Amino acid sequence: MEEEIFLENVDLLERLIAGHLSDEEVQDTYRRLKDDVQLAAMYEVLLKLPRAIRWNKLEGVLGKLRDLEKNNRDRLGFDMMKL
Repeated sequence: MEEEIFLENVDLLERLIAGHLSDEEVQDTYRRLKDDVQLAAMYEVLLKLPRAIRWNKLEGVLGKLRDLEKNNRDRLGFDMMKL
């Protein structure tokens, strides 16, 4: 039962973030967020999640670029960035 409520709350908050709730549903959800500490914490996590995912992806791309730069420097014997 708890898992079902959890999933329903996640779905509700995702729809809120995506702008897929009616005006009345938005008002009801904001009222619940004011009264329910756990729901509010879940909302904060969901708001930050896309930023964290993008940051993680960018760190991965940056790591690959650094590896390419190092490989080119090793292969060419000089640093292309200093030209």
